[in-house]
Parts: sequence; structure tokens; C-alpha cells
Amino acid sequence: MHQRVAGRAVLLGVLLLALVGCQRATPTPVLTQPPPPSPTPTALPTPTLSPPLASFPLGEQVLEWVRQLVALSPRDTVSGGEAKGAQFLEDAFTRMGYQVSRQPFPITLVQSHVALLAPQEATVEGAHLLRSGEGEAEGEVVFIGLARPEDIPSGGIAGKIALADRGTVTFQEKARVAAEAGARALLVANNQPGLFQGAMQSTAPLPVVGISQEDGQRLKELLAQGTVRLRLRVWRQDYPSQNIIAEKPGPSEGVVLITAHYDTVEAVPGANDNSSGVGALLTLAQRLGERSWPFTLRFIAFGGEELGLWGSRAYVQSLSPEERQRIRAVLNLDVVGAAANLATTGDNPLAQRIVEVAREAGIPLGFIDLRDAASDHLPFLQAGVPAVILTTPDFRLIHTPQDRLEFLDRESLENTVRLVEAVLQRLSAETRQGRRPPVGARG
Repeated sequence: MHQRVAGRAVLLGVLLLALVGCQRATPTPVLTQPPPPSPTPTALPTPTLSPPLASFPLGEQVLEWVRQLVALSPRDTVSGGEAKGAQFLEDAFTRMGYQVSRQPFPITLVQSHVALLAPQEATVEGAHLLRSGEGEAEGEVVFIGLARPEDIPSGGIAGKIALADRGTVTFQEKARVAAEAGARALLVANNQPGLFQGAMQSTAPLPVVGISQEDGQRLKELLAQGTVRLRLRVWRQDYPSQNIIAEKPGPSEGVVLITAHYDTVEAVPGANDNSSGVGALLTLAQRLGERSWPFTLRFIAFGGEELGLWGSRAYVQSLSPEERQRIRAVLNLDVVGAAANLATTGDNPLAQRIVEVAREAGIPLGFIDLRDAASDHLPFLQAGVPAVILTTPDFRLIHTPQDRLEFLDRESLENTVRLVEAVLQRLSAETRQGRRPPVGARG
């Protein structure tokens, strides 16, 4: 599930680790050396596919798919791990007899890197500010306080890299003052421990990168001893991603979508987020493929969700107005394996009908706030397409190394499959009767 922090979507994921450095007895501080950023996608072997037997109990069928997906983790986009999941899914749907297609799209990320060159060499962990300028700069570092005009030293900062403290003055104003004084780039040190996510209202006239309070202090200590040189770079980089689409054509123009994202964040097993949703998706595809439906049944596994819903946005943008109009419902499965009752949100009339179906099926189902469910149903809603999410709203372990198989709940996985099947039966009955439910997203 794509997480929101401080009221806005974080496209590059939440930075969880601040730089940690030992305090030295000598006056010269040492910056820590995190792993180099922006790994290049690498070639990956084709994963082994072993579909669970239909004779397995329903919850175990889902769990077996989840086991195989977790074995391919991490499936993040930047490292190229997502490609393993894409191939696995394409093979799985093909074996089930579906018409399978791959929808490729690029994910463009703004990235940054800061390197200390003198008096020692080290990598400084940073996070570029949203709407930072792009480019590369190398030069001496000059501290400019809070980056007010009166903070610019008498010797000037032309051709240099400015270091400013966060606070009092907006990021936009700090960038303007530094640029007008001739700085080639701006570092902003946090005014509390750790890194931060910052944003400007418009594109800055120079590269702007935030660093931790700790590293800001270390740089100031180095400056008190002599010259400090840095190299800073902010740039855009494209990464390949893809959606995997499996379809069972129906006799009418109507289309029902069942969706789940298959990517993970970096360095996690991703059992619940979102191997659980994909495991349910594959189980449904196994169980529903031989049945007759009065509409086209389309399964979509989205890539790039964790970086900002890239896959679902690419898919929705590819649809014509007529194609969007033909979609009866989108059922998005994301984080469905926690030991909690299922919950839904999205298109209100569709969600209300799903609650009715759940009540009839004896499946506990509640509502959650749409703001607490940032996932692939949102681009559909924004395009006027009826869509909901099904989720188990206990998100404490997602995006952490603790998102492991042993914490998944078989009953939740089973209820997810049972509920989607019941909803499809309701939609099927309504279609055969010539009825179409009211949809708030179109109105």
C-alpha cells in the first residue's frame, strides 16, 4: 500500500534510517557511509512457478501463492526485483488459459546524491526537496545560517554550495536567496534529528537537498576547521515497469476488474503488502476461469504502486472514454492478510452494495476513510470509474522487515476470495437481469 506521510504522498518511499555516527574524541567528525543510491536494474532469472492444488483449503491456496511471491522478494522497481514478479504472474495467468498481455511504462524518479570530497571522502545521506532544481554542482561549502539576505557572508557565495539550517524562512525563499547570491546548490540541514521530506511551491532555481540535523552539525564542525568541498547531484532517471493483464472475454460490453499491485518497497518480504492481495488475485483467477460470466473479467497486477500508483495511472490513462464507461466495477485488493476484519472504501454506491453482499455471506466488513487507503483504486475514482479497495486495516508491519508470512491470517485471505466471488455473483445476476447499479463515481 502506498503510504502517506505528513498529509501528502511520498513518491520515493519514507526514509526510515537517519545517519548514525559515533562521536569521536578528536574534533574532526566522520560522516557515515550508507549504501550508494539508485541501484541499476539487473538481469534476473525466470522464477519457478508451482500453482497450488485446487484440493487445498481455500485459505491455504492463497497462502501458497503468497509463499511463492515472497520467495521472489524484494520486488521493488528500482533494483529490478519487480521484473521477477511480472514474469511469474505472466506465466501463471498463461498457464490458467487467460489472454495475457503486458503493458510497459516508464517510472521517472527524481534522485539525489551528495558526496563529501574534502577534508575526507564520504557519502552524505540526503533527500532532494520536491520541485528541486536539477543539475550537478561541485565546490566549497559555505554556511549561510537560515538563508536570509542578511545571512549571506560578506565574501559572497558565488560558485559555492550553500549550507542552510531549516526553519524561519520557507524552502522556496532559502533557494531564491542562495541562487541570487550565486550559489550553485543548496543543502538544508534539518532542525530536528533525522532526515525530512520537504517541498517547494515552484521549481527551485538550483538543486536543493535536505540532510539530517546530525550531518548538518558535522559539516559545520568541519567548516570551523577549514575548507569543505562537496559534490551534489539531482537528476531524473527512468526505470522500466509493467502491468500484467489477464482477461476472460464475456458476451457483453461490461467489464469487471480485479486488481492488486505486485511490487514491494525495498528490502522487505512484502508478505501482506502486497503478496496477500496478489495471492488472492491468483486464487480467484484459478477458481473463476472455467465459469461463465455475462461480462468480461479482467485481472490486472499493477507495477510501481509503491512509488506513486504509477501502474494504475498508466492503465487508466490508456483507456478511452468509451472503455472507461464500460467498466462496471474495480475491486482492488491491497493488504488483505492481517488479522483484522476486511474493510472497504471508494465509490460509495459500490461500497454499500459490497457491504450488503458481505452481510449476506456472513463476512465481517467495515468502512475506512478514503484518506487511509492510498492504493490503485484511486486513479479509477479520479477518472469517474466505480472502484473500491478491500483491505485489512492493520498496517503496522507493512514496509518493514517484519512483513512476513507467519503474521498472515488465513481467515482474512479466505474471506477476501469469498467476498470477491460473492460480489461477482451479484454483479452477474444484475447483468443477466439487465440492471446496472447506481455508481457515484460517474455522477
